[in-house]
Amino acid sequence: MPIQVCNSHGAPDGWFVKDYHNDAFNNILSQLESRYPNINAIALDGNKIEYLLEEDPGTFRKYYPDINLNNIDKLFLISPIDPVIFTDTLYSAFQNVMGISKDKIVDIIQEGNWCFAGTVCGDFYLPYKDLELPWTGDKLFLSYNRVARPHRVALIDALRRHDLLDHGLVSLMLADKEKKILIDEDPDHDTMAMLGNTDIWQQCLINIITESNTSGDWWDITEKTFKPIVGKRPFMFLGCRNGLKRLQSWGFKTFDMFWNELYDELPEDMAIEEICKILKIYSTTELKQIYDAMKPILDYNHQHFFGDFQRENKNRLDKIL
Repeated sequence: MPIQVCNSHGAPDGWFVKDYHNDAFNNILSQLESRYPNINAIALDGNKIEYLLEEDPGTFRKYYPDINLNNIDKLFLISPIDPVIFTDTLYSAFQNVMGISKDKIVDIIQEGNWCFAGTVCGDFYLPYKDLELPWTGDKLFLSYNRVARPHRVALIDALRRHDLLDHGLVSLMLADKEKKILIDEDPDHDTMAMLGNTDIWQQCLINIITESNTSGDWWDITEKTFKPIVGKRPFMFLGCRNGLKRLQSWGFKTFDMFWNELYDELPEDMAIEEICKILKIYSTTELKQIYDAMKPILDYNHQHFFGDFQRENKNRLDKIL
């Protein structure tokens, strides 16, 4: 029997990554149908799942009036873009709205190892494939933050406490989307499709990545992480725990030759403090020699992103089951 499909609520028309989303969803759906030809199942887009299930019990039926919820064996969540953050409330919503218990839910993306942002950025960043963007400035770090998530606010507060703000360029958009915290210059930009102002990139050596999520049992690596790889910059990673290990598993090199990366295993607050300690050391260090020593890693990561990583990432999607 065919798997029932729920894929119209999370990717609005005109969304600039909708085609990538649909291609990935349909690829995975095809694999599911081949693997499970006789299962009574639903394939559900995990994007905006809280809106679909939690805000109004009638929302699900508004989008999917013809879905048969009787005797479902499996609910396959396919969430290419944002990870599904499971909570007791969400599990209750699956049970209350769809009649599906926790043991029947399978999160395909989190159980696999394919990265949506890696695929999208592989296309979007092609103009940077032959990029030469040497560090020529005097700033230690750059940190794009834009949306004022709690861990980003906490990072900036910590940078301020450690007297590090004058050593870098930082941006943060406050909740009203009008007022910004601008420290030194404004290195803010609005899209995942470009690096941003390359003049600002050339001023700053280390890129402090502040990912979308920093806690939970999921992994979430977005374009924010691939930007310094494409831009040939060393980076520190503030995101899901063991995010650096995930990058290493994909063949990228990180910077444990230059600083202690044990912060990758720590809770958010401790990781922020360790990052600041490292920056404090480097704020009084001659950086030119260190930058020269890093160049082989920076060049390797850039080439790996456009080469083996793209091929291997596509293979991971094609064989995600």
